[in-house]
Amino acid sequence: MKIKICGLSDTVENLKLNSIDAIDYLGFIFYKKSVRNVEKTFDTKKKKVGVFVNETQVSIEKLITQEKLSVVQLHGNESPKLCLALTEKAIVIKAFNIETEADFDQLKPYENKVDFFLFDSKSEKKGGSGKQFNWNIIADYRGNTPFFLSGGIGPNDIERIKHLKHSNLYGLDLNSCFELKPKQKNYTQIEKFISELK
Repeated sequence: MKIKICGLSDTVENLKLNSIDAIDYLGFIFYKKSVRNVEKTFDTKKKKVGVFVNETQVSIEKLITQEKLSVVQLHGNESPKLCLALTEKAIVIKAFNIETEADFDQLKPYENKVDFFLFDSKSEKKGGSGKQFNWNIIADYRGNTPFFLSGGIGPNDIERIKHLKHSNLYGLDLNSCFELKPKQKNYTQIEKFISELK
């Protein structure tokens, strides 16, 4: 199970996440309306993710180069065409808000256009809501694209996660439930969670 920590900034506490071997992805949000918006990232040997919402291809590709992003995560109404074009520059994760089984229909045009899906909770905010959707719905996902589970995953969810069975469940996306404050993660809490999960 891959681990992605999202909503980071270049603080000393966040830099310590580099020392946790079991973390695979570190995410930075480039969306001005988000309380977790950042202007810059920090150097890491882990896969660096840039999170965008309805940004232009030119702007995304500029930040891929500038911030050495290996992954882009798209949380808006980005078209399958744009997603496919970006796969030439980086690994692409397309996020979708999930509430009922019917929400999986929106994924079909994106099959074979992105590397991963990310299933998040429906919210007026774009990510980091701290809310969970009904994870039992995951069983109804019949697509071929591997996915990250997101949305309100917290320290008390370890046993539930261990019992999740889906051949395409690729990783977990941890964010607001592991924060001391927006953009500042609780290193100790994350380390403990991953240790108990593994």
